[in-house]
Amino acid sequence: MRRGSILLAVLALLTGLSASAAAGSIGIGVGGGLNLPIAQEDAGSGFLYGARLRIGVASFAALEPCLSYFRQGDSEVDLHGQSVVLDGGQSTALGLNLILGSIGPPGGMRIYGVVGLASHAMKQEGTDDENRLAVSFGPAVETGIGPNLALSLEARLHLISLDGGGARKNMGLSGGLIYYLGRQDR
Repeated sequence: MRRGSILLAVLALLTGLSASAAAGSIGIGVGGGLNLPIAQEDAGSGFLYGARLRIGVASFAALEPCLSYFRQGDSEVDLHGQSVVLDGGQSTALGLNLILGSIGPPGGMRIYGVVGLASHAMKQEGTDDENRLAVSFGPAVETGIGPNLALSLEARLHLISLDGGGARKNMGLSGGLIYYLGRQDR
């Protein structure tokens, strides 16, 4: 399954690169924010940051290869009457996002949806390192702050698969900058 996911991501990237000239929009972005665990006793709030390459494939869609780092805060739990501090863990993710909605170079406010698929390399003290598949989705808004520069804000739910079913659930609240390459006359 992992090999198939990687092949799908490469094909999607190549398709995006060939269609980007027609769509006329390529952007490079960086960002960061809060990583909030949902219903997890073994992790506290942490942070996330990452980089992305946005490739416009149509006036309403873009592909976005991305590399992200997630850190969860430590958590204090009661274990047999004693307070124990657990390492929240960290994850490095390589993924591909699909952007649907109002996209493109800066110029007013744009609202769009983000759906992502990623491979997470997870590390947590006291457990074996794991590679897990994850999906994410949520709304985003972007506004131009210069001729080629935009500010983006996202709220995304990240679901990281677990053995035996279920998922680790995290809410990512992030902001960042996207620089669109080339002259932007739209």
